[in-house]
Amino acid sequence: MQMKKYKILLFIIICFNLQLSVNAQDFRNLKFKTFTVNEGLVHNMVNKCVMDKKGFIWLATEGGLSRFDGLNFRNFTQKTDDTLSLPAHLLTNIVSDNNEKLWLGSNKCLFSFNIKTEKIYAPDHYLAKGEIKAIAIDTLNDCLWFINETLHKLGCYHYNNGQMDTFKSKMPQNACDIEMYKGALFMSFQRIGVYKFDLKTHKKSKVLDNWTLNFYKDKNRLWISVWQDNLYLYDDVSDSFISYNLDISINGDPQVYISMSLTKAPSISPDNILWIATQADGLVAYNTDQKKPVFGYKYSPREKQSIVTDYTNYIYYDKLGNLWLCSWRGLMLINPLDQEFKSKQLEYLDTRGYNSVNGMVRDKINPEIIWISANGSGICKYNTQKQKALKQFFYYDENAD
Repeated sequence: MQMKKYKILLFIIICFNLQLSVNAQDFRNLKFKTFTVNEGLVHNMVNKCVMDKKGFIWLATEGGLSRFDGLNFRNFTQKTDDTLSLPAHLLTNIVSDNNEKLWLGSNKCLFSFNIKTEKIYAPDHYLAKGEIKAIAIDTLNDCLWFINETLHKLGCYHYNNGQMDTFKSKMPQNACDIEMYKGALFMSFQRIGVYKFDLKTHKKSKVLDNWTLNFYKDKNRLWISVWQDNLYLYDDVSDSFISYNLDISINGDPQVYISMSLTKAPSISPDNILWIATQADGLVAYNTDQKKPVFGYKYSPREKQSIVTDYTNYIYYDKLGNLWLCSWRGLMLINPLDQEFKSKQLEYLDTRGYNSVNGMVRDKINPEIIWISANGSGICKYNTQKQKALKQFFYYDENAD
């Protein structure tokens, strides 16, 4: 007696290395988790965030420093009666190095925080006095670059030997971001544009005239977000930035986003999708091939897991495949494992039984294989890469009718 072949739909999640890749359609239906002071965050105005080597998320807020382990927050603040507390509470920027140290800019100074000891690391409690927003780690030269807003100076701190270099060239006001790119230092200034600083001659040259904000380095390309204008991509040949259209039309009137920050998120969307954190327009998905916005997330009071505010400051994609949004109303998380179930069609399953999936296990020899047990349809050997059932095993009773 030959078993008849049937097809049914089973809802399954296939997770490998704790990371799920979402297909091109799914990034239009993402779920957000929000964390505020109600969940333990030190302050709801979150300016920037970074992940350390151990997987902790560190948050620079306007009320101090928060560490998030996925469940709980641990907060560090400025205390007037404690000389070992933070030297400032309004934190503007944060980066991490490979030596378990955080480097933080604030409205008062630049300072370092030892992740292991959870203490301030600096001979005089801070490395440079003044308002500091733009900072960047230079792994090639083992130093920290920063722009001192108060002194209008570019500085470089060599954290291996403690040497501090300050350059003579006067910097414009409203520094926003710094990025090392192909041996040169790129500096972004609000209302002014982007300057390129030559590390050999110590001279700067203007390569973009605009209200520029944050850089994003995508493999061998350098993007810059701009206030109410298009996106810009640096061109090595012409030594200038090329405009990428960001116009949208609302009721026939052209509109332009206030683009605060950019990133790609391979575990959530295709490689041609650039995510834009905006002010007033939420989170926007931009197709770099089509050169236009293709989808967006805005706050909706009717949706429980929607974006919590349309005013965002920074977007960050971590090494585990999570997407983080720093905003005016707390921290938002898009975790690929929290998204919708996928519907997969599996062949050769018998519809005469209940066909409920009792369990799944990954093959110890071949990680591409999972074994699925179904009540009424035996055991299925399934290849996740080919998305195909390879073989089924059934119990056959010769005496059955």
